[in-house]
Parts: sequence; structure tokens; C-alpha cells
Amino acid sequence: MREGHEWRNAAYLSMSQPYSAGAIISTVDDLARWNGAIEAGELLKPASWKRAATSFSLADGTPTRYGAGWIIGRVGPVATLEHGGGINGFNAYVLRAPAQKLYVAVLTNASPPPTPPQDVAVKLAARVLDVALDAPQIPITAAQLDEYVGSYSLGGSKNRVITRDDHRLYAKDGEANRLELLPIGKDLFEVRAGQVRFQFQRKRGRIVAVEMEPRILIGDRALRVGASN
Repeated sequence: MREGHEWRNAAYLSMSQPYSAGAIISTVDDLARWNGAIEAGELLKPASWKRAATSFSLADGTPTRYGAGWIIGRVGPVATLEHGGGINGFNAYVLRAPAQKLYVAVLTNASPPPTPPQDVAVKLAARVLDVALDAPQIPITAAQLDEYVGSYSLGGSKNRVITRDDHRLYAKDGEANRLELLPIGKDLFEVRAGQVRFQFQRKRGRIVAVEMEPRILIGDRALRVGASN
């Protein structure tokens, strides 16, 4: 672990505490062999692997984008399965692009490391897949941006406020910093940092809601205040 400008050994942790969430010693080469065995059907039945890679849903039907041990995400336009982990002195991230048969494993002997393993894994995957993490921006007029401006309820007293400043659109949740939304498709915007996407929804031509989808894991849906849903 790093303290100021110096490194020191991480505090001891008995693996009897994390139990099955720890006690794994491996290398990137061994993990590549493990992944190869999984893809070849040597360790899991196809039905089991499919279930592990399928999103569970909440009681109200909202998809969690989390399967049995795998996070369902994307690198640019490519569908991925991912997961990370950390424990005293170590941090790791693995990423699969099943259709492209790509597997990336990043291991570090620091927790937290100077650069998050997830960032390294995503950038390596994008390089190998030859895809851009950021979707190309499309032109849009100030009048079109005005359609999205308003307050959107996240439930209770929580609101997401969408504002326009000249030719730029912004989203702000409560006391959080406002985020610039760049247009990338039909009623679709993206925040460059982290590739978070905001999909606005219409009813009879009018904007009534906005869904926020992060690159990985569950997002949310906010209803426009005053709109008829």
C-alpha cells in the first residue's frame, strides 16, 4: 500500500475471513488457460455459462446487468462480461468480449494501485478490438437541445436537472457536479468520462423520461416532472 510517497506492506488478512472471495493465487498466464478451458466447455456446461452471463432482474423487472459472477457491460459498442476485485495488497480486473473471443486479465500487487486495473483492462480491450471508447458525436441544434431541458424525478425528493448552456447540454443530480451530455444518437447522449449514456424517452413525440446507463452495472430511470406518462 502507498502512504504519501512511500510503499509499505499491506496489513495481514487471514483468508478465512473472505473465504471463497479470496485465497486465490494466480498469474495472467494461468488465468488465460482457465478462460480457454471455460470457452472450450471443459469446466462449465453451456447452460451454466449462459446463466452466469445473463442479467438477473429485480422484483419490478429492472435488469441488474449482473449475472452469476459476471458484470454485463460494454467496451465502446462491444458487449462484455467483466469483474474486478481487491484485497489487502492486491487488486485485479478481468474482462471478456465473448463474441470476439477476447480475454483480458490485469493483476496488481497494490491496493489501491496508482492506475485502476479496470481502466487498464478497458483500454487494452479497446485497442485490441480496434474500437473507440467514446461514440462519435453528432450535430444538434440549440432548439433541439431545449427539448430535453427540465427536471426529472428519481423518486422521493431526488431530481435530475437537465440544463442547456449555449450549445451544450448538462445533467446534474442533487449536489453532484454537473455532467456534460454529448449527442451520439436519436435522443441518446454520452458522458465522456466513464462512457455513461443517457437515453431520453418519448411519448407521443414529447420527452417524458430519461434512462441513465453506466458502462457497467445498473443505472436508473427518471420521469420528467409535469410530463404525462
